[in-house]
Amino acid sequence: MAEQGIVQQYKTIEYRYFDNGHRDLVLLLPWLGYSPLEPFILIEALAPVANVLFIQSGYLGITKVEANQAISDFRLAAFASQLNDLIGQFTFDKLIVIGSSMGSLAAVSFVNHYPRSIGLLIVTDPAYYRGSWWHHSLYRSLLALLLLNPDIGFRLVTSILDLFPSLRDVLTAMRAAAHNIGARSFLLGLQEGLRFNGANQSVITAILTRGTTMIVGKRDAAFQLLGVDYFRRLPNVTFQSVDAGHSVWIDAAEQVVGDVTQYLSSG
Repeated sequence: MAEQGIVQQYKTIEYRYFDNGHRDLVLLLPWLGYSPLEPFILIEALAPVANVLFIQSGYLGITKVEANQAISDFRLAAFASQLNDLIGQFTFDKLIVIGSSMGSLAAVSFVNHYPRSIGLLIVTDPAYYRGSWWHHSLYRSLLALLLLNPDIGFRLVTSILDLFPSLRDVLTAMRAAAHNIGARSFLLGLQEGLRFNGANQSVITAILTRGTTMIVGKRDAAFQLLGVDYFRRLPNVTFQSVDAGHSVWIDAAEQVVGDVTQYLSSG
């Protein structure tokens, strides 16, 4: 079992490093508003195969954004630059990047800016959204309106989603995330996700087609809602469906570890 890493700070990035005595490194980029203990299921499962760098906070979506913080500091491009500098402080043979949900966007942003260092990209419950320009414009405008009063705006959105039983798991995850980081931070995270998706459709496609493992839960209603099905059919995307909701790291950690082990053992 991995010994719990000490929380450390690098610029805007808060992270934990787990030295498990290996030569390879797994970079973990979690989802929007995760509960503190949830990622440790996967962190501990990875201990026998690799060292782990877990990004605890530092980009918009997984940290609470306070009123005096500059939103520009938490854009995914700025985060990629800081992350590259942080990773440069570690010695490793192979680097595996694993992004979950909102973290899958951060993973693509990082790989796009610094492709030379990546051995394997795994995305779980990916938050890639494929829509027309007017869809993106409409949703961004709606989020901007909701952010005028985040608490009321969030309650309004969840009340609407509550009318659709098929989205109950998504709704539960949204409420948990907003509870963990606050409604404002949650809505800002969604806003950045929409902005990144809308501006980087070709980038996301290009990165995934270089060779990506995509793992999605069979009960993940968000997968169908976002239209991610298009991305999983791209060339060189290895798609895996597991018995989970929008929570592969928790419910199917063994599948993720198996893919990492297979890659590392392949030489």
